[in-house]
Amino acid sequence: MRSKNRLKEMAVGVAMGVLFSAAAVLAGGLEPGEGPTTAGSQGKSSIYLPIVLNLGGSSSLRFMNNLNGTVTDNLTGLIWLTNANCANATRDWATALSDVVALNTNGTMNGTNCSDISNGGSHQIDWRLPKVTELVSLIDVAYHDPALSNAAGTAKWTTGDAFTGVQSSWYWSSTTVADLPDIAWYVNLYDGYRYLDDKTNTNYVWPVRGGQ
Repeated sequence: MRSKNRLKEMAVGVAMGVLFSAAAVLAGGLEPGEGPTTAGSQGKSSIYLPIVLNLGGSSSLRFMNNLNGTVTDNLTGLIWLTNANCANATRDWATALSDVVALNTNGTMNGTNCSDISNGGSHQIDWRLPKVTELVSLIDVAYHDPALSNAAGTAKWTTGDAFTGVQSSWYWSSTTVADLPDIAWYVNLYDGYRYLDDKTNTNYVWPVRGGQ
């Protein structure tokens, strides 16, 4: 088993009575190490991660399948590729970035058509690797394996509701650690925690659009 540099972050500080909505985290641009923290295991600092409190807006669905290869998160406004494993493999960080370039260029990742027809029948050209805060915004701490809800936000994800190909495993973010250019954050969809990893290791890739 490979060795990972795993700095485990608490998923939510319910016991402390401090809750962040995903929208608040994204709007505030919080990055790792920002925001309220508490002593975690072995004295590590832990940031409270978002949980879903109120969807608001006009739709009662947390995730809307747009039936064009994309899914809109009605809580954050972010648009995700429906297939959470279009590359059909884990990738090192540099290859993950290249996969996203290919998705914008010809609609494929690792040679697989990602079925994005959301740009007038063709693929979009502004997909990117998500920031760690954006990956975290997907997490619903009521569930694990994976820590992701269904489209309605009422139960654990099952395939097609609203995503496909979700892996209860590690997903790369684009967020590099300050002063450590060879290290990036990733989120474990099994438990919703985030960790650090050397960019030469491999994780899954799930592109996003919008936000920033």
